[in-house]
Amino acid sequence: KDQLEQLLNELLSNEEKQPYSFTLDDNTVEISTTLRESFAQLKGHAGSSERVLRITYHPLAAFRVRPVTRCTASLEGHTEAVLCVSFSPDGRSLASGSGDTTVRLWDLATELPGATCKGHTNWVLCVAWSPDATKVASAGMDHSVRVWERPKGTPVGVPLRGHSGPVTCV
Repeated sequence: KDQLEQLLNELLSNEEKQPYSFTLDDNTVEISTTLRESFAQLKGHAGSSERVLRITYHPLAAFRVRPVTRCTASLEGHTEAVLCVSFSPDGRSLASGSGDTTVRLWDLATELPGATCKGHTNWVLCVAWSPDATKVASAGMDHSVRVWERPKGTPVGVPLRGHSGPVTCV
């Protein structure tokens, strides 16, 4: 398997070596050790010494953790600690919730604050975007869930109350 991985990285001209998994014949057998051992696992091919094999490769997820060397931006606006943040699905905005009981919507292109959503009466513990990035839900220590319209931060409907304790996830 290691030799297949090395060969593939060279054929693909990968500067940084990438991990891959390999399978034989329409993904029926995974190559985990040697090609010979994996070939022996194929049904109906015992004893055959000549055969065309189809080897399929699949990239494995590779997470490269690099040390942070500098802060690229600082968004100032809350008056208490920021307790939660969430990037919008379109990547253009950020929502933050704070101990100052507000939700703030930020424009990431300009790094400027957008709307300040006011209505919570205690810490905001979580924020989440709608899939179309037009609304933000928030919840917290005041036992309520609130929905806000982007970009102005106007409330949508009434606060959703009913939890008997802090809401920690939306």
